Amino acid sequence: MKNFGFRILATLVVLSSTWVFLVRGSEAKQRWVFKMKDRYEARKMLAQKRQVKRRGGVVLDDMEMQAYHS
Repeated sequence: MKNFGFRILATLVVLSSTWVFLVRGSEAKQRWVFKMKDRYEARKMLAQKRQVKRRGGVVLDDMEMQAYHS
């Protein structure tokens, strides 16, 4: 079910970006796709942080994550 939802989302983004391209041009399309991708990644990151909190873990910010993984 998760893959099906992702496929629908990807299809909607592609169709919408095509419409934006036809109306406004390629640069506007690239900005719009980047904005949608950024929103999706931000929501995904927040969901992961909530999940870590529920399990009793400690949520790290970006700087701590970089220091931990380097």
